[in-house]
Amino acid sequence: MGALQRCPEMSRQRLPALVGAALLAGAIVGVACHALQAGFARAVPGVTLLARPGDGAAPASARQAVPTIGPVSAASAAVAARPPASQPVWDLCDVGRMPMPAGHRGTPEELAQVPRALLDLPLQDLGERTVSRLAQGTPRERAAAAFVEARLSGQPHTVPVALDLAAIGEAHRDAAVLSWALALCRDDRACRVDVARRWTRLEPENLAAWLPLLGDAEASDEARRAIGRTTRHRQAMGVLTDVVVSAAPADAPRYLRQALNLFVLGIEAAVPVDFAPLVRLCPRAGSGADEAARCGHLARVLVWGSDSLVAHGLGLRFAEHSDWTAASLQAMRDDRHRIEAGMTHAKAATFPEPYTCKAVDMVDRITRWRAAHGEVEAFRRAAPKDAAR
Repeated sequence: MGALQRCPEMSRQRLPALVGAALLAGAIVGVACHALQAGFARAVPGVTLLARPGDGAAPASARQAVPTIGPVSAASAAVAARPPASQPVWDLCDVGRMPMPAGHRGTPEELAQVPRALLDLPLQDLGERTVSRLAQGTPRERAAAAFVEARLSGQPHTVPVALDLAAIGEAHRDAAVLSWALALCRDDRACRVDVARRWTRLEPENLAAWLPLLGDAEASDEARRAIGRTTRHRQAMGVLTDVVVSAAPADAPRYLRQALNLFVLGIEAAVPVDFAPLVRLCPRAGSGADEAARCGHLARVLVWGSDSLVAHGLGLRFAEHSDWTAASLQAMRDDRHRIEAGMTHAKAATFPEPYTCKAVDMVDRITRWRAAHGEVEAFRRAAPKDAAR
């Protein structure tokens, strides 16, 4: 199956990975998938674009009818004239309120399924322009373009790209690029070990860098000893999305930037991380004093030092059968309540109308916070002020 057929699968993987994904509905990513894949395919060589059944090249007349990617045109403003109060609309930030066709009731599914002429076609152009800018940018931006292209291409062998990215990450001391390189190694052991060792040399205190070695038969003992000295777990969650969205042309309507944001968010979080070797270090039952202390250390790193909601959740489990005090456990539970309150608040602001200016503002804030602090801290910050600390 080609890259287009895998896009819905990728979006389904995304939702559980973010523990309910306060920002995303599967329909949003599904709508953006075909269009953005087309944009990356034309902008970056090597991507094979497979047309959906019944799809053909859009005629020139259809492309000319697409709302402009820039300031709202007079035609768009006319279309966005206030519809009757009883008529459901698509509310698109920077364009306006677009009446839905007769027969639509404004259900959550309909609100997320913006017509192709308003989303897919202009998003193709936005994807092309964004990747062109990335490909001419900084080493990190060029690495981001190569990573996204490799993830969307459907090619099973991405080790050469992984090693290229690893060289960039090592030369520029960029842990985010090294994390992308590791993801492209897939199941190639030599590649995974090589990239992980580069990452551990750069960040020996980062548990995430040691995870691939913990699962390697020849390196597991070394990794196990090193993990006992780690102080944080940073997967560079949020960096890819921020890099790509920041490269998008400033004249693009904000609802299209939102679609780009949500799509790249799905690519980023669909990257698998194998926590199984870590779980084996902290059994659920029958733990003695040594195991309880080890679980306590892992919990502290993952609960208070992780940028990933998945890793944070694993830390919560470890803490429950560790050497933590009752007061420490209660502080952890209060903090988790705050994070969940932030996720609930973000979801209420973005669903079921993901392209309103209110929704765009929320996702923009989360995107900046994720890139700077990770997704755990991003949702802490998104929580209402009266949520438990």
